[in-house]
This record gives sequence, C-alpha cells and structure tokens, in this order.
Amino acid sequence: MRRNCPRPLPDGNGEEGGQAAFLRGIEAFAQKSSIDPDKQLKAVAKARYWQGTDPVVAIAGVQPAKEADPGVNLRVRLGSQLIRGLCVDGKSVEAARLVETMPPLPNREALPGAAADLFAEFLLLDPESAQFAAPLLGLPVEVLKERIARHNDGDYPGVLPQKGLEQWSQPWSPIFMEWRVRYVHVPHEAGGKKNPFQHPLVSPVSHVHVPHEAGGKKNWLFDGIDYILDDNAAGDGNIVQFGGVSPLSTHIRQTFKERL
Repeated sequence: MRRNCPRPLPDGNGEEGGQAAFLRGIEAFAQKSSIDPDKQLKAVAKARYWQGTDPVVAIAGVQPAKEADPGVNLRVRLGSQLIRGLCVDGKSVEAARLVETMPPLPNREALPGAAADLFAEFLLLDPESAQFAAPLLGLPVEVLKERIARHNDGDYPGVLPQKGLEQWSQPWSPIFMEWRVRYVHVPHEAGGKKNPFQHPLVSPVSHVHVPHEAGGKKNWLFDGIDYILDDNAAGDGNIVQFGGVSPLSTHIRQTFKERL
C-alpha cells in the first residue's frame, strides 16, 4: 500500500510547502483507492531498528577478561624458551627435580609432548609450589613463596609467559542464566465476550467495530493508531509459567561489534 501512495513534491514557485504536498498525496491516494471518507490515513513513525521484547533483563558487572581482547597480539614462545629452572640468591632447582616431588601428571601418555614441560613450568611459577621447592633450595617456605610471586626475570632462565602470572581468582562471569516467567493473559474484555476481530497486540489498518456483550469492560483501548492496556485491566486468572536456560558470555559484545 505504501508503495502505491503518491508522493508529490512541493511546487517550484513556493506556493505549496512539503506538508501540503504530503496531505495532497494522501487525499489523492484515498480517492484513487475508494477509501471510506470516514476513514483517515495517519502518518506513523517507523519502529526503531531494534526493540527489546517484554520482559527485558539487564545484567551489569560482567566484564571480559583482558586476555579476551582481540586487538592485543599475544607473544608466542618456542619450546626452547620455556622456564626449566628457578634460581634464588645463588641457589637453584631444576624443573625436573621439582616435578619428582609432585604427584604424577594423569594420562601423561595421552597428552602432547610439550605438556610435561608446560606442567613443570607451571610448578616453578606457582607460589603455592613453594612448600615443595623450599626444602630443595634450603629456604623458608614463606620467603620463597613471596619471591616466586614477584616473577622476576632474573630468577628464571628462559622467557616468562606474557600473561596469566598474577594471582588468579574466580571472577563473577556466569556462563548460563536460568530464568522463569509467569504469564497472565489479559483478554480484550473482562466480563464480556472476547472480540475475535481485535487482537491486543496487533495494530489493524482500519478499526473494525464489532458489537460485544453488554456489561463487558474493555481492557485494551484503541487510540487511533495502536492498542494500549488500561491501567485497571484484569487478567483471566490463568497463570502460565515459562522457563529456560540462556547462555551468557562476554564474546557476545565482540560478535555484535563485528556484525555492526
């Protein structure tokens, strides 16, 4: 219908403005389409390019980890650059000797060849490993624990990892959100027969009046453009419950940015 509506331009001599030309186009369209004179075409603003559905849940405080920044280049190390020992105040211990004091790595044969070297490096960089390494170095546990937590380049032969050396704690970053909604249907009328030609969530092209039973109270009122819910509307009393599980992750922001 909009495609067939004429859109006359204002005349060149300035006697007719844009609004007058627009109204003239609507009148010409109504006459051409034999629209009832009692009906009136109204201009309605277009819907937003996005619109949240009801209900909308907003979650704050979910921040992506720094390692999730796609714009940061991560330094790549070779296997020969892995940390294989620790030297503190002239006393040193090799990674292989420290690994011997720890429980064996499960399913070692099924893992890639570099897994054992990475596991040994992890032990040398973890401050909690001080309780096993301190006897080997002849140092107090707390002193060694504080020294490992510094991650000084001079204490480690090799190249330290670029990220992930700070003390880690579990962030509040939910993976799933469980939700539940209770839905109460609000009929078009309360106390009267429901009008089958009027749906509360659909805006008709033209309002069609159908008589309803006497005594019915309208819950949905037509304002000339759309239906609105009356403040004192009453539901039918039937409650329907919906629920589900929705995934939450910080990569959604990056995906939306790329699509935008």
